[in-house]
Amino acid sequence: MQLSSKKEHIYPHSKKRVIVNAIVAVLSIIFTVFLLASDIVLLISYFLTATMLTVLIFFIKENLARRINNSERQDESQKETRGFSIKTLLITFIGFLLLLTLPLISAGLVEIGLISAAAWFIMIVGVTTGIGASEVLIYIRSRIG
Repeated sequence: MQLSSKKEHIYPHSKKRVIVNAIVAVLSIIFTVFLLASDIVLLISYFLTATMLTVLIFFIKENLARRINNSERQDESQKETRGFSIKTLLITFIGFLLLLTLPLISAGLVEIGLISAAAWFIMIVGVTTGIGASEVLIYIRSRIG
């Protein structure tokens, strides 16, 4: 997922990873449609959530790839470059920790009644769909140019 100044897009992962992400996204969609078919409002909420998260995660990954690529081009002896790289990695690490703890935190919110079980389900499956679909979009973007 490296970007150069010529807007060249390179996908750094294998096709197997793309296939796994596509399968996860499709299975998440099928599973959710099957479970929420009787309630159109929840189904629309799921598709809106999944679409927003897909776009958000796609742009975050693109931005992170651009920053990493730009920092690799700069002279490594500069302290600002190292600080920038550490800052970027720290932000990414905190984001992944939040993403990993999201199910536990949100399940606690369901227990105390702050969100409904349906909202929790839509949030979790929307994140799963968003991550898988964004990886497929990045792969397609790298192939199209």
